[in-house]
Amino acid sequence: MNNLNKKIVISTTPLNQSINNKKIDTTLTDTSLHLEIKKSSENSNKIFNSLLNSFELGADPKRFIVSSEILNGESTLLRTKNAFLENISQLDWVTDFQSEHDPFPIDKCSDALRIGSDRIGITILYNPQIQYKNSLRSYTIESINDAMKITNQKLTVYLKIINQESPKNNDLLLLESIRQLQDEHLNPDSWIFELNGNENIASLISSQAQIDERLNTSVILKINNLEEIQKKIEIIASTIGIQGLLLDFAIWENFLRKLESNFDSKNSEHIIGNKILEIIKRLDYINTSMNLY
Repeated sequence: MNNLNKKIVISTTPLNQSINNKKIDTTLTDTSLHLEIKKSSENSNKIFNSLLNSFELGADPKRFIVSSEILNGESTLLRTKNAFLENISQLDWVTDFQSEHDPFPIDKCSDALRIGSDRIGITILYNPQIQYKNSLRSYTIESINDAMKITNQKLTVYLKIINQESPKNNDLLLLESIRQLQDEHLNPDSWIFELNGNENIASLISSQAQIDERLNTSVILKINNLEEIQKKIEIIASTIGIQGLLLDFAIWENFLRKLESNFDSKNSEHIIGNKILEIIKRLDYINTSMNLY
């Protein structure tokens, strides 16, 4: 990927509903559960419509990837095909390598293929300080790799550090986590990370992700709120190994909530479309400025 044309991943649903703070309550009645899923699907489509609106305002569609969980964002994923957009089908499956009764759901990869998606997203919860049962970790990773070979799909891994004593430790734990998982032969096409530090640690992490024969591996930095976006864009722009950023669903969810409270929901898609255009212009400006030196 051209370092001057880094991409933006628009997440129209949480990356994984099962670890989202606002996960759907499975004790709800069938009717209430249906309404929850319907609301999630509506928000997913609003965010997608906002992205389409940004194209009308001048954003380049080739610079964007749409990420949606299959359960709540299937209609959005179907629409990406008609709009000739890249997408990532996020599975509602997560592993921490500690459960022997949670096999990789290859059937859900088939669901993604059915809607025309050749890129699968999964979530791994990890901490290199945990004493894992090596056979279970190896078996789980082997089952993931085998599924990708069978379905011929690309794998995106959102790697989230758990049980850390301090957020300050996140980046070093992340670096060691990547190394350990690579030693177990986990080599996804793309990694998604959250970083707390500066461009120096970001460079170390991206270098580890792309070490040896993994030069084509993409590294994407996850951004959870707009308050941190300036700092994160500077990190992305100054780190050659990071190919893009992911704007988390929480950003758009908060946007929609504020617009609804201000009775401005009718213009929400235009307002969010403008914000998306503003973000990519800022990314390109900072990226170009840093590449001049």
